[in-house]
Amino acid sequence: MTVQGSKPPVVITGMGVVSSIGLDIGSFEAALRAGQRGVHALQPEEMPAVPAPRVGGAVRDFSWSQVLLGLKESHPLVHHRAVTNLRAPTRAQELTLAAAIQASAGAGLLDTEPQDNVALVIAGSNLAQSYTVATARKYDREPAYIHARYGYQFLDTHLIGLLSSIIGLRGAGLTVGGAAASGNAALVVGHNLVSSGMAEACLVVGAVSDLSEVEWQGLRLIGATVPETVPLPPERMCRPFDSAAAGFVPGEGSGAVVIETTQRALARGAKIHATLVGGSIRMDGTPLPAPSADGEKRAMEAALCAAELTPASIGYINAHGTSTPQGDVAECQAIRDLFGGHHQAVWINSTKEYTGHTFTAAGVIELIATVVQLAGGFLHSNPNLEDPVVDDLRFVGPSTASGEFRYALSNSFGFAGICSSVVVGRYE
Repeated sequence: MTVQGSKPPVVITGMGVVSSIGLDIGSFEAALRAGQRGVHALQPEEMPAVPAPRVGGAVRDFSWSQVLLGLKESHPLVHHRAVTNLRAPTRAQELTLAAAIQASAGAGLLDTEPQDNVALVIAGSNLAQSYTVATARKYDREPAYIHARYGYQFLDTHLIGLLSSIIGLRGAGLTVGGAAASGNAALVVGHNLVSSGMAEACLVVGAVSDLSEVEWQGLRLIGATVPETVPLPPERMCRPFDSAAAGFVPGEGSGAVVIETTQRALARGAKIHATLVGGSIRMDGTPLPAPSADGEKRAMEAALCAAELTPASIGYINAHGTSTPQGDVAECQAIRDLFGGHHQAVWINSTKEYTGHTFTAAGVIELIATVVQLAGGFLHSNPNLEDPVVDDLRFVGPSTASGEFRYALSNSFGFAGICSSVVVGRYE
């Protein structure tokens, strides 16, 4: 699947983020500029299912009651919908809703009555695993006394219902699952809905993956997560593209963007942050989690083709960069293979060193990181990159760099060989 640059231009008019380095776009950008990373030793109540080592990018100082208070003052009708439709929310729902509300407010979607042709695409699948496992344990003890709402709340579509009812969206609605590639896959689907005319605009939300201890143990057993034996302080364990990288560090967070055609955005006087130029999703044809340089290259190549650009047009890549040895080396090879002699001129960094790996939300959060760097003319540092796994790529190192570029790639690669890449451009 691709998004085509020859279709009506699609622009980003709203952004929202809740992450370990910022609870909104302003604080998120400030942390990237200043090199303030959010990976730390976890407290007992933070991301409780994560096994040893207790390290991650947990969101701190977040208050759902403050989000509701702000809504009550600025958008009382939306506040009423939120308190009416949302009973006993989970933390994952609160973080996801907060990012979606930010993006919707920024794009002016909260200032109108419910909109019949604004779509909603949520990135992620199996989003409520902690809730499902906890209910299963209760079922083992008392089958007749699980909550009656479980019959629909275990489905990912429950989040669609919550968001659409609170924000007031009545266009197309769906979830897109692609493991760690879900965020980019959702952006591609959202772009196609808008550029094809099936929707006037689309809210794309990277939802929080609420994994249980069962999923974490599975990831640990296949060697995906950083092991207990790494002799490093917590803030140094996430090391994208470094020879000492040993596995990914989990992150908590959500990101959301509103996309629409340039014509619609200009007609209603919306602020335009960037252009979503093109994108693609490609498969390797494997059921395994092993990365493939060829599949990653084909995804980037297809995204550039859809955007009607050449590799030489790209000035920066926000890499998938998970801090896993095999994954980082494969991505380096894919970049080298695609960009040829231009590979040494393209800046590369990985936002996961700041946020941890936020799974299904990663693609949307990292798109936002790409946009704020594109618009702000800077490239965030990767201080833990001390000994790169290759010596012929242009990594951003320990210090923030100046970066004036017109187009950037943002990569997301998932288990089962699902590879995705999107192209964003500075709006002019």
